[in-house]
Amino acid sequence: ILLKADKIIAPSRFLRDVFVKYGIPKEKIVCSDNGYNVGVFKGFKKKKSDKKDRIIFGYVGRITEYKGIDVLIEAFNRIDHSKAELRIYGSYNPKSSYIKELKKKIKNPNIKLIGKFNDLKEPYSVIDVLIFPSIWYENCPLVLKEAMITKTPVIASNIGAIPEFVKDGVNGLLFEAGNANDLCSKIKKILDNPDILEKFIKHMRSVRSIEKQAKELEKIYAEIIAGL
Repeated sequence: ILLKADKIIAPSRFLRDVFVKYGIPKEKIVCSDNGYNVGVFKGFKKKKSDKKDRIIFGYVGRITEYKGIDVLIEAFNRIDHSKAELRIYGSYNPKSSYIKELKKKIKNPNIKLIGKFNDLKEPYSVIDVLIFPSIWYENCPLVLKEAMITKTPVIASNIGAIPEFVKDGVNGLLFEAGNANDLCSKIKKILDNPDILEKFIKHMRSVRSIEKQAKELEKIYAEIIAGL
């Protein structure tokens, strides 16, 4: 079916390479990074906080096993630092066996399972550092785009397309996917050097709007129709 397509649109170089690996000609594939409805964050402001006094780390997204939440909790359990806090944002079923096991793993009192939120601006307004500990092949994570729009530095696992968005030591930090020890060391690195966050913020890449992506897609379709 894929070979019959005139063009295949991949939102990341990672996915393009996966297609090529499975026999799709490279010239059939167009990389087009997903746009984002940036208007959602209109009027967004960070709440004032003294990062040197207290750093708030956060997770935003689905509370599921493949997102590596257990790896995150295991890593943060090892953080013996009164100036650090972890807030986990995302809806979940409190009766699910996974959530029950997850809660049992929480040993650090500074880990807070916040749960559902209604306004997307809410978590990012208080988070100093987003942690994205996914253990599966992420393709074009919208959460990372949200972090860029809100100028929130990221610690993320080095899997899938994530390294295309988070450049280690430039606009965030990468750690080995599934490795709680490595994640813990990256959290401690920020706690020991809080000023590094300002450097990461300055090097945040811009996020293109969904309108700009739509124009690019229209051009791609027009070229195909014209036989170019």
